[in-house]
Amino acid sequence: MKLSLQCPILGGVLAAACIFWPFPVSAVLLDFSTFSLESGTDLQVGAVYRYTGVALGVEALISIDELNNGATIFRIDDATAPPPTSGSFQAFQPVLSVTASLDSNAVFTITFVDAGTSNPTSISDFDLAAVDIDGDNVSGTEFEYVYLQGYDTYTVENATQVAVTGEVWTPVSMAKFSSAVPLDFPGVDITNTNHIAETAYTDTSSLTVTMGLEGTRATPRLRIYSLNPFDTVTFTDPVTVPEPTGAMLLFFSMSLCWVRRRRAAGT
Repeated sequence: MKLSLQCPILGGVLAAACIFWPFPVSAVLLDFSTFSLESGTDLQVGAVYRYTGVALGVEALISIDELNNGATIFRIDDATAPPPTSGSFQAFQPVLSVTASLDSNAVFTITFVDAGTSNPTSISDFDLAAVDIDGDNVSGTEFEYVYLQGYDTYTVENATQVAVTGEVWTPVSMAKFSSAVPLDFPGVDITNTNHIAETAYTDTSSLTVTMGLEGTRATPRLRIYSLNPFDTVTFTDPVTVPEPTGAMLLFFSMSLCWVRRRRAAGT
């Protein structure tokens, strides 16, 4: 869970007093439950889908940018109302068909726009949970993965079964979040936190997401992925990266600060 900082300037001079005041401020809850094909051919590269009612005055355009190594999209979103067989209908939950014994993946771009237009807009503060990052050992040894980028922090369980690799922070944060075990867990469960990685964003107008499957398998497979920007993830023993350094904590202690916490509805 990310902390953001505001320090007021009093009369042009930073106050010398030291107050640490936890003050909860809202993160935007995003709703990806209503969509239609905006342009292109359904389920093919180049298709763009418009999601309405994502937030107050905000819609989202989700494009299919790439389908690699034989991946196809079986369903663009398995999370529409009425509620799906698993997961949350506010989540973005594409179902991919992946080939046998290849690292197959799909690349999407999510762009936030003003409602009724294609004009980009920024979301001030939101979380995005990659849920149900698991694998399978029925027809081979396979592992789901999700590449995310542009986040401020990410959070996983201390005893997570999500492997974080390829981690970089400059010029843009990016990491691969993949299943550390070739085991399948039924359904898409927001409470199965050992298989969740949650990223936190500020002032974001677009992000690119890659979803895929690697490992070995005898036959093509259908896999469901879930990006949940709406439901609260309650970790048991969370680890958030990056954490404040000693120098940052010293700065905090010398300043008159308001610390804002995340997670409530609003913009």
